[in-house]
Amino acid sequence: MVVNLALLVFGLYMLVKGADVLVEGAVAVAERFGVSKLFIGLSLVAFGTSAPELAVSLTASFKGVGGIAISNVVGSNIANVALCLGVTALMGSVKVKRRTARIEIPFLLIVSVSFGAMLLRSDPPEVLWNDGVVLLGFFIIYAFYLYNMAKEDMEILEKVEDINVKKAVVFIVLGMLGVAFGGDFTINSIVGIAKSLGLSNSLFALTVVAVGTSLPALVTSVSAARKGHT
Repeated sequence: MVVNLALLVFGLYMLVKGADVLVEGAVAVAERFGVSKLFIGLSLVAFGTSAPELAVSLTASFKGVGGIAISNVVGSNIANVALCLGVTALMGSVKVKRRTARIEIPFLLIVSVSFGAMLLRSDPPEVLWNDGVVLLGFFIIYAFYLYNMAKEDMEILEKVEDINVKKAVVFIVLGMLGVAFGGDFTINSIVGIAKSLGLSNSLFALTVVAVGTSLPALVTSVSAARKGHT
């Protein structure tokens, strides 16, 4: 039990630290090529701070504990909106771009409702391979939207010349490794702790792990708000 708790703490630390380094490197590269803060937040920071969830969910799936993957995704999304945005808003009003309210938030709702419909259509609830195709289709649409946004940004903004791109790439690679190994430690410890306490893997993933893997998003959001980059 003690060993599993230590592995959980170490795994979550690697996830958070790996995501932090990954985001730092990705943002540096984006700034080097002159894209806006909005694009960086919607793409590189969003993907980077979601890396812990991706690592945990993929590892859980490969190890045959799919319930952890679903619970972690659902719990983390709740934490991202309620916890991260809630804490950020307490620090002062958060101004939202008109494009975010008109395009990005409705798209978020469409994806969330679609995922809920996939789970509710069968008993017991499950996500099938063709559901994965649909969800990845949504992601491709979002990526295309970001690509067009980046093109517009790069026509307007100037490139930043004094950023060490090689160092940024090293940060990205180290961050990805940290997230990958952290995910493996976290899943192994979850299964061990859940068995020791007589709890289900899904319940543990929905609570402790979901909040833990949302820490990069929380730290990034609060840090950005404090620096005026809402």
